[in-house]
Amino acid sequence: MVMEALLAHIVVMKYGYQLPLYRQKQMFAAQRITLDRQTMASWMGRAARWLKPLHTLLRDAVMSYLRLFADETPLPVLDPGRGRTKVCQFWAIATDDRPWRGPAPPAVVYMLAE
Repeated sequence: MVMEALLAHIVVMKYGYQLPLYRQKQMFAAQRITLDRQTMASWMGRAARWLKPLHTLLRDAVMSYLRLFADETPLPVLDPGRGRTKVCQFWAIATDDRPWRGPAPPAVVYMLAE
């Protein structure tokens, strides 16, 4: 249970509060907790795999609504093996029926197209 709480904390701090792993490592070190950044990065990958079914469910729900709003942003992504970055497309697709008094709750799903 403690491990899951630690993982949830690290994920929320990274993605919810935009706190990079190297900064989190520094914060843990200030509390005399040794936590390797590569270990935390590995945990991020594991958390992403665990959350994939939830992402799929959210994506399917958002895409089923009549009114969608989308934003496409070019995003540089590391390209391992080539020693540089490549440009991918990052999509935010949202729905919010409140202004039209519709049934859909506000929701947003994020997708990356390589």
